Amino acid sequence: MIRRPPRSTLSSSSAASDVYKRQYQRRVRGELEMGSMDEEEQEAQRLDLLLIERVVIPPHEQHMSDQQKYETMMSLSTLNLDHQRIGSISGLATLHSLVHLSLANNRLRNIHGLDRLANLEVLSLACNQITRVTNLKSLAKLKTLDLSFNLIKELGDPDAGFPTGLCSLQLNGNPLSQLPGYRALIVGKCSELVELDCATVASVERVAARRAIHPPTTSSAEPEGGEQGPDPGADVYGDAMHYASEIMAVQRDSFIERAKMRSGRAKEAGRERKAEMVAVLNESHQVKLELDATIATCAAAACRGGKAALSQAPHGPDTASAATASTD
Repeated sequence: MIRRPPRSTLSSSSAASDVYKRQYQRRVRGELEMGSMDEEEQEAQRLDLLLIERVVIPPHEQHMSDQQKYETMMSLSTLNLDHQRIGSISGLATLHSLVHLSLANNRLRNIHGLDRLANLEVLSLACNQITRVTNLKSLAKLKTLDLSFNLIKELGDPDAGFPTGLCSLQLNGNPLSQLPGYRALIVGKCSELVELDCATVASVERVAARRAIHPPTTSSAEPEGGEQGPDPGADVYGDAMHYASEIMAVQRDSFIERAKMRSGRAKEAGRERKAEMVAVLNESHQVKLELDATIATCAAAACRGGKAALSQAPHGPDTASAATASTD
C-alpha cells in the first residue's frame, strides 16, 4: 500500500511537476539518439525522476497524471536501480521516505546527490567506479553501506568519511582494502561498526584501532645510566592486530566449513529426494504393469466364458421346432 506523502511535500508538488516535465523533454531528445545502440556502447545516463518513473511505475499505470506519478514516487521507501548505466545523480532530494536505495553495477565515479536523504538506512553503491568516499556524513540514519568493488584508494579529506552510526560496511574489492592496517583505520573511523567486509569486528580490533589513533605516551622517568626504559605498550598494536588476524582467519575457516557442510547437506537431501522420486516412479510403473496384466487376464477370461456359453447353447432345426412348440 502506498503511503500518502506529507503535506509539505504536496505543497511543493506543482513546482516539482514543472521540473518533471522539463526533465522529460530533455530525456526524450537524448533517448532518440540512443535507441539503436548496444548497452555497452550507450552513454551513462543521469538518475532523475524520469528514470525512477520508468523503473517504478508499470506500463499499465503510465496513464496516470504527472501529479499522481510524482506523489507515487515521493512515497517510495525502497528503490532498486541496479544495472541502469547511471553516471550522475539528481532529483533524489525530494524522496524523503526512501529507506533502502541500491545503485549497484552502474557508472558512478563519485558520491553526490544523496546527502539530503535523511531517512536512508541501507545504501548499496557496489560495482561502480567510485574513487573517494564523500558526502555521506550527513546521512545520520545510515546503518548499512556497500562500497565493494570500486576504485577507492584512500578515504580522502578528514571531513569526508562515513556516518558515525554506521554498523555494517563493505569495502572489499577496493585498493584501500589491501593496505597494511586497513581494518584498524576503518574501525578507528567508525566507532559503532559491527561488521566490516562480511567479518565481525572483534573487541581487540577496537582496542588496537584506539591505540593506533591515540598511542600510549612513554614514561618521562629515565632509569639509572641515562637510558630510557622500553615502552610497555610499544608492541601492543602489533600483537593486537596479529591476534585479530588469527581470529578472522578462524572465523573465515569456520564460515567456509559451515558453508561446505550446508552445501553437503543440501546435496544429500537433493539426492534423497531424487531417489524417492525414482522409487515412486518405479512403483507407479510396477502398479501399471500389474493393472495391465489384470486387465488382460480379465479380458481373456471373459473371452473364454463367452466362447463356452456359445458352445453350450442349443442350435439347429430341432432347436427351431422346439422353440415353436414351446410357443404353441
